[in-house]
Amino acid sequence: MVTRKRQAPSAARKRKAGPARRETIHDRIRQVRLSEGLSQGGFALALAKALGRPRTEARTQSQISSIEHGDSGVPVDVIEAIGNMGYDLEWLVCGRTRGEAARDMLGDNPDMLRVVADLKELQPAELAFVQKWLELYVQSLHRDQKEEA
Repeated sequence: MVTRKRQAPSAARKRKAGPARRETIHDRIRQVRLSEGLSQGGFALALAKALGRPRTEARTQSQISSIEHGDSGVPVDVIEAIGNMGYDLEWLVCGRTRGEAARDMLGDNPDMLRVVADLKELQPAELAFVQKWLELYVQSLHRDQKEEA
């Protein structure tokens, strides 16, 4: 079964008042919860379900609150569960989608855009070959740089 990635929730729900601050992973976790229409307790149960865990192994409402407010770190299993729910983990962790990161990297370079378009036409085995070749090429460049130093 193919699942479609969920879009990053709208950032329309911002905290009121106070000085402007950079959005954090804690804020994005709260956005995920709100986009699912869940209370913190309900979100804890949804995370457990996304990991295939029983209700008895769910986090508590206070743990979710602590994560959302940045009072505690974000456990890896919470990130994994949100990914299992279909959210873009690049957005969750870094604050931008994979597409945004790719556009930033490629810019408006027509040669790079053509290469990406060509890569999209490849079959999976061909794409795996190109990826392996690029990895080996980059490794050889690093090896050459070390030898020169």
